[in-house]
Amino acid sequence: MTKEAQVAFATAKKRISSDKVYAYADFDKPFILVCDASAVAMGALLIQIHDKKQKIVAAASKTFTECEQRWSTSERECYCIVTMCERFDYYLR
Repeated sequence: MTKEAQVAFATAKKRISSDKVYAYADFDKPFILVCDASAVAMGALLIQIHDKKQKIVAAASKTFTECEQRWSTSERECYCIVTMCERFDYYLR
C-alpha cells in the first residue's frame, strides 16, 4: 500500500469511528433502514436522526452464495430488504 493510500485509509477509519458518524439507538425516535445489494454482497445501515444529522446506529453485510449471485437484481435487492429487516427486528419492532 502506498503512503498516500495508508494516510487515506487512516483518515477514513478515524472519521467512520468518530461519534460524528455513530450514535446509540434512541427507541423514542424512528429508525431508517437503508439497504443495498450488489452482484456479490448485500449490506444495510440502520440510521436515526440526531441533532438534525443522520447517525448510524448499526450496520450489517453478507456475501451472497454462488446460487444467490445468479439471482436477478430485483431478487437480490428484495432478499436484502427481507434479511436486513429480520436482522434488525429488535430495533424495528
